[in-house]
Amino acid sequence: MNFTTQMINTDSETGSSEALKILSSVVELIIDDTANTIVVLDFEKNPLPNLSVLAFGKRIWVAIVGSFPKTLTKITLQLYVSCDLTELKSLTQLTNLAIRNPFEDGEFTYDLPRSLKTLELLEWNFGKIHIKAPNLVSLNLDVSDFKVLDNDHFIIPDSVRKLSLIGSEISRIDVNFLPNLQLLDLESNKLTSTDNLPCTLKRLNCSFNLLGKGGSGSVFPAGLEYLEISHNMLTTRCYLPESLKLLSLESSTIDAFENDFRRFKKFGVLDLKRNDLFRYFRPPGRLTNFLFGENTKRLFAGNPFAWEKPVQKIFNELRNRPNFELIDVFENMVPELGICEENKPEWEYPNEDMTDTSDSDEERARKVQRLH
Repeated sequence: MNFTTQMINTDSETGSSEALKILSSVVELIIDDTANTIVVLDFEKNPLPNLSVLAFGKRIWVAIVGSFPKTLTKITLQLYVSCDLTELKSLTQLTNLAIRNPFEDGEFTYDLPRSLKTLELLEWNFGKIHIKAPNLVSLNLDVSDFKVLDNDHFIIPDSVRKLSLIGSEISRIDVNFLPNLQLLDLESNKLTSTDNLPCTLKRLNCSFNLLGKGGSGSVFPAGLEYLEISHNMLTTRCYLPESLKLLSLESSTIDAFENDFRRFKKFGVLDLKRNDLFRYFRPPGRLTNFLFGENTKRLFAGNPFAWEKPVQKIFNELRNRPNFELIDVFENMVPELGICEENKPEWEYPNEDMTDTSDSDEERARKVQRLH
């Protein structure tokens, strides 16, 4: 009988350092982290000629003897896995590689196979990163201590279209970004401004930064479609491209806007929760004209002090929009509108290539009111 998947739970009682006994027919091998144990994976004695997926748990010491099987397409390495990373270049079928919290931090300057499409280097303390993988599409460097991105210490392939640097302590970006980059996630860093971002960007997340601190301004690419800049310090007005389909400005100290939102012809979702916009809506003439474009689908308001008076007028405007779906306000603010309460995600991206970086359900445990 041939087994395609084998899961190994290490035994803490034996403390064994003997080679693991693995079926030669296995295709997917997962070494679990149920105990703190030293194990040996010996590819010289058992080359595992059909192995495609190899994954290790987080809390396990692993010593690898011999070379990785050439058939591998996906590898997940965790802390305390001892292996020669220069060998990865020879894995010509490898498409996915993840290395989390390596035993030795520092430089990552390895050549990787042309077949590699997705790379995750998580929880590193990088001194320098120079990745050579000519067909790499997605690169995840979350929770890595960069502080400053520059052209001398941050070198990645031009082929990358999706780059994530969440929680990486970045305070300044001084790097020539990639010509094909479409998605950039910079959430939870220390940026005070953004500029010189690539014009190819379609989706940008800069939530939980310091944008606007000290009066600093930001410029966003003209063709940007999805922009998340919630939880910042945007007291100054920044340039917002008219190409936007989604704009999230929750808790960003915004108190005014230039004109209205009709110039955003593609606008579908606007999140203004937890901003003091009373001054913006105070002028009598503000609510006599239309504020939103024809394609507006969802508006998230939330702040009762700013929205209690204008919400009736805004609702009456939006309810006639052909694509309008939802207005989110505080409970009982507009009980006469004939709406019901429903827990529902705030927005969904149109395809699987985009990661939903909106707040978790617990963080936004609020009432979402939906039209009948």
